[in-house]
Amino acid sequence: SVGWAEKKARYPEFFSDARNIVLHGCADGVNPWKALGMGSFLLVVFGNFNLPGDIRMKRENKILLGITNKKCKNTDLVYELVVDDLLELWEG
Repeated sequence: SVGWAEKKARYPEFFSDARNIVLHGCADGVNPWKALGMGSFLLVVFGNFNLPGDIRMKRENKILLGITNKKCKNTDLVYELVVDDLLELWEG
């Protein structure tokens, strides 16, 4: 896709090393107990864009990284912890 071509052109050193992993993340609020009047929560899920397109979006290839109270004022904390761990892995 055009987006990937732009990323590869912008960061050639990163994409030239097959050991590097491209992650995508998403967060979404969920309220499965709305009828019971119970609170909702925030799911944080990551996946690996290095996988082939036909399997990258399958459930078994996703990583659930966090569940927080949706009303929490600092939901960025979940992402901050993930980024810290990824940086630690990167630096060795």
